[in-house]
Amino acid sequence: MRFRLDTLSDCARRGYRLRILCLACDHVAEADPASLGLEIHRRRRSARIEDLEFTLRCSSCGAKRSHITPFEPDS
Repeated sequence: MRFRLDTLSDCARRGYRLRILCLACDHVAEADPASLGLEIHRRRRSARIEDLEFTLRCSSCGAKRSHITPFEPDS
């Protein structure tokens, strides 16, 4: 079965995690979509993954250019 993972809640509901790659310095971070979703909601930002790619700031270089990929964690 195919399904879309467009928002943080879609990823959290399916049990996925997020891999966030900074396009400026190649720093990679992983995040829990449910926790990130709570913070995004608190800041009144869009929870669409496409929108977050220009919102999240890299903890290494400070850039706001990222690529977010949902992935299934190992059991």
